[in-house]
Amino acid sequence: MELFPQDIWADDALGRKRVAQDIERLLSLGPGVVNIDAPYGHGKTFLLSRLSKQLVQSGYTCISIDTWSSDFQADPVLVLFSEFTEQLSSLGLAPGRSKLAQSAKAVGKSLLRHGVPAVVKIARSVS
Repeated sequence: MELFPQDIWADDALGRKRVAQDIERLLSLGPGVVNIDAPYGHGKTFLLSRLSKQLVQSGYTCISIDTWSSDFQADPVLVLFSEFTEQLSSLGLAPGRSKLAQSAKAVGKSLLRHGVPAVVKIARSVS
């Protein structure tokens, strides 16, 4: 059985195609952040895997990170950098040369500069 048949939504029992179309419409408006939140078993992974394929078919460049497979890692920022670097390279986008790579690098620096101290501060206040 082919993982993604011609119609990537052929096995969409929960109606996630409509949600994916709405997300793609939002992305077409410009940069932004989309949060996918639902209880366990409500189709988040299915939605994101099919949405990624749909966006690639529509001409977008997608980087997907499966946080469940790296949940055991001590440093989640390192996982993000590693995945960005690996996937950018596989897309033929040499780190440091493309606009996408430069954006990923800027986001990474910002996460390190602002995100890590904030998490440490929160952790100290909780303990």
